Amino acid sequence: MDNIIFATIGLLASVVTASMSYYFTKKHELKMEERRLKEEYFKKFLKALSDVAIDNKNEKALNRLSEGFNYLLLIADAEVVGK
Repeated sequence: MDNIIFATIGLLASVVTASMSYYFTKKHELKMEERRLKEEYFKKFLKALSDVAIDNKNEKALNRLSEGFNYLLLIADAEVVGK
């Protein structure tokens, strides 16, 4: 009887450990994916800003800048947008 209790406790502990490991790994992966996307959007915004600085009459560059700014508003921290 004691062996069954110990085995059950061991089984529950391993299930909880595996579940927590999966949860924290998935959370970390999502955070890294979010950082990658933010970096990509910031790069696009800076490229568009640079293109407009070179030729501010270029309609495509102005559209890319506007689009980049809109993405920036969606993904950036409030501190970044406020400045």
